[in-house]
Amino acid sequence: MVRITRDMEYALIALQYLQSEYPGKLTSVRRICDAHDLPFDATSHVLQRLKQAGVVRSQQGVNGGYQIVKDLALVSYYDLLEVVGDQIKIASCLAENCTCHLVKSCNIISPIISLNDRLAEFYRGIMIKELLDVRSAEEDLIRDRFAVVSADRDDVPAAKEHR
Repeated sequence: MVRITRDMEYALIALQYLQSEYPGKLTSVRRICDAHDLPFDATSHVLQRLKQAGVVRSQQGVNGGYQIVKDLALVSYYDLLEVVGDQIKIASCLAENCTCHLVKSCNIISPIISLNDRLAEFYRGIMIKELLDVRSAEEDLIRDRFAVVSADRDDVPAAKEHR
């Protein structure tokens, strides 16, 4: 199963938020974090990486913040993975510091490389603008399911004590 990291989630959430602001408006990291219950330090770090990559710009000061400066229609999901420091390595043997004990006798290294390359190509074809502009009907179902799970947790006395 391919999963995205928290840093990638924070990057997408921040870009979605910044994209929803009117053009030219600077938005603080604190505002993004407060709106989406994100950790400040991790989100700030991700936005710094986006700045270094030229996706956003920042301005210091009381009225400072971040704004998108690169057309997100030209930034692929693969590009964003590289910016936040994630790598598409679907198996441990593809990493430089491979610790897999099967490497010497493995007979699927080439197919794994091929699959990894295909995933990378697939991710290069997904543009961030296109991804962020999607509104899935499943979103409401997921939110409803979460609301039920959250309500169930609130009914359990032990869960309340550990918060």
